[in-house]
Amino acid sequence: PWSTVLRVRAGDAPGALAAIAGAIAGAGVDVHSAEIGHEGGVAIDVFELTGAKGRLLADEREAVLHNVTHGVALAGRRRSLGRAWDLVRASWSSGSDQMADIHT
Repeated sequence: PWSTVLRVRAGDAPGALAAIAGAIAGAGVDVHSAEIGHEGGVAIDVFELTGAKGRLLADEREAVLHNVTHGVALAGRRRSLGRAWDLVRASWSSGSDQMADIHT
């Protein structure tokens, strides 16, 4: 495959998608497609990502996962995404439905 797939399940809240997209952008990778959905208050999002050399290298995968699970976003966007990140991050610690995985 020429791309890497990121699957995210997290609490669904206003701005959550923007926060996750900001985390992906903060890792310096590109989104080529996305499937966005929700079920019972949980966001279920799947992103097809590429890096500088096509599918993500190990350090790019680690950066994406770190950013998504720790609320890291583009520097100029953090303030406007802060509340959404607070809600998304709270969902990571409050339940077992939350996960992020990445594979090529």
